[in-house]
Amino acid sequence: MAAVEGRRGSRGGNGGEREEAAVAGRRATMELCSRTKEELNFGMDKMEKKMRTENLLRDQST
Repeated sequence: MAAVEGRRGSRGGNGGEREEAAVAGRRATMELCSRTKEELNFGMDKMEKKMRTENLLRDQST
C-alpha cells in the first residue's frame, strides 16, 4: 500500500497518472523539437551545398 500512496500527489487523488501524463507530454515535446532540429539542419545543409555550387559555377565562369 505504501508504494501506491507514494505515487499520489501532495493533494491526494490520482497524482501518479497526472505525473505520467506530464512525463509523456515532455517526451513528445522533446521528440518534436528533435525532429524540427533535424529538419532545420537538413535545410541548412542543402542551402550551404547550393551556395557552394553557385560559387563554384561563378568562379568557373570568370
